[in-house]
Amino acid sequence: SLVPTPRPASCAGRYERDYCVGFELWTLTPLESGQRFALLGELDKVVAVSPQRFASVAVGSRELAATVTHAPNETVRLGVAIMEDGAPTTLLRVECGPARRSRLGCGEDSCSCEAIL
Repeated sequence: SLVPTPRPASCAGRYERDYCVGFELWTLTPLESGQRFALLGELDKVVAVSPQRFASVAVGSRELAATVTHAPNETVRLGVAIMEDGAPTTLLRVECGPARRSRLGCGEDSCSCEAIL
């Protein structure tokens, strides 16, 4: 199941300027009826999906494909949710890199990322 990332234990019950600020970051994605995968993008970024990072995204009822652009030797960490009956059941974490472009592909119950440039 998907759960929010907890704040560090050192923040419990207190506020510290520029560190222990209480907030949650939610990622929303559109879903079509019967869609198996939802691209969540870069889970450690405020802007998880951008045209600079994703040159193309194609989502079918049982598959997902995306072209991911990144700097040489950069590793991009992506999140993809597997959906069951319209609800997320599994979070897949996929690493793309170190080429300048990678192809993210998801089908069945898994995703992989292959270098294309």
